[in-house]
Amino acid sequence: MLSVLRCEDGLEYELGPLALGVHAVGPNNQFLIYAALDGVVYGIRIGQTTFRVLYDLQREGVFTALNKGIEPDFRLSFSFSDPIYYLIIIEKHYDQKRMYALPVWLTQ
Repeated sequence: MLSVLRCEDGLEYELGPLALGVHAVGPNNQFLIYAALDGVVYGIRIGQTTFRVLYDLQREGVFTALNKGIEPDFRLSFSFSDPIYYLIIIEKHYDQKRMYALPVWLTQ
């Protein structure tokens, strides 16, 4: 389960159950990204309860850890170039980095 509490307006709810993974809230506090350890990356707008699949990193074959069947050590961060937010995924075992443009329906 993932508990969400947005400080600016007190919005609080739970998402889950979720596969093991990591998450990060967008810098504008309007969306959340969840990267499961199987390589599926999900997005959800804060306040909604259903994730949508954004990327399948396993199918893309871009991270060595996933290709070798090793549990990845993902780190998530964001970059912004008006009007697009970018998701930066770093896999620490092999020091690999990829950047993905996030859809506007998710971030705005």
